[in-house]
Amino acid sequence: MKKIMKKNRKKHHVSIVLTIFAMIFVIILTLTFYNNTKDPIDIDEIRNNSEEENTITDSKNDIEIEQIVEIEPKEIEIEDIPEEIPDNPIDIEQNIEQYDEQNNNQENNTNEENSPEDIAQPKKDFPMPNTFRSDELLALELQETQLVNDSYFNDALIVGDSVSLGLQLYVTSQRKKNPDFMGELKFFVGGSFSVYHALESVKNSVPAVLDEEGNELIPEKKGSLHPSYQGIKMLTEDVIELVGAKKVYICLGLNDIGIYGLEKFLNYYNDFIYRIRVKNPDVQIIIVSVTPVTRNGERGHIYNYRFDLYNDALIEFAHERGCYFLDIAMILKDEEGYLPDKYSSDDYVHLTFNAYEKWINYMRTHII
Repeated sequence: MKKIMKKNRKKHHVSIVLTIFAMIFVIILTLTFYNNTKDPIDIDEIRNNSEEENTITDSKNDIEIEQIVEIEPKEIEIEDIPEEIPDNPIDIEQNIEQYDEQNNNQENNTNEENSPEDIAQPKKDFPMPNTFRSDELLALELQETQLVNDSYFNDALIVGDSVSLGLQLYVTSQRKKNPDFMGELKFFVGGSFSVYHALESVKNSVPAVLDEEGNELIPEKKGSLHPSYQGIKMLTEDVIELVGAKKVYICLGLNDIGIYGLEKFLNYYNDFIYRIRVKNPDVQIIIVSVTPVTRNGERGHIYNYRFDLYNDALIEFAHERGCYFLDIAMILKDEEGYLPDKYSSDDYVHLTFNAYEKWINYMRTHII
């Protein structure tokens, strides 16, 4: 009996030990499984998260920087623009561009066409033109002299656009009555000609090629806008050399002002003067002011106040470049600064013979 009990006790002990081992094994397995399923600390993820935070911060900073860059100075009201030319021509251009931007916005916001009544009324959108120049600028212009004989213009050439083309027509008409009128004054003028176009290469027009039935095989190629002299398109500097001109009146700018800012316009003018002098070093250059537009003719970038600013800048430009300035614009203005009807042939920028008569008389009494 005792042996049996002793044997059973041993079995019981073994069972307990096995149970303990089994429990330990289960605990080990459980701990291992728990450690494997728990999210470990990922260093790369922490680094990526940190970079993301930095990126967001940087983008915020970028937004703030862009906002600072886009901040512009407060716009100057038109009424605050000085009537006299600033010392720096770029300031004038900023005034012009500022007004043009405002004017363009108004045009874009207006879908309805102006009625004849609206056109007939003064356009309040445009600043009032000047009716005088400062004493400082007047001192730089050609001063009044005694009336000269027609022979004074024997060696003179006028270079210009359609407004000057009208002057040529006037002189031609007067020469039918008096062949000696304005001496041997010559003209190199053409419609739409500008300072910019004067710098371009000469290109002759090529007519279209047609088949027997009149169908166009090859379209016409338009040439440059250079005027022709004796039927041949030429550069201005070449014409001056060809005719032996000693005095050149440049009547350009009307077709530039509506397109180019003041700084670019003066740069083109400077290049033009340089090219003339390279080929004709002894020539005397007289820059003629851009003539005014009628009250009803003001539109887009073509308005008298803009002309005034460009002319003011041209006066100083002429003085600095050793040229002369003939101020035709001021003698063609009415008391409010516009081209009057009696001097306008189209209620815009082109002139009547009465205006050209006044122009010629001024030329004769303002010589170099």
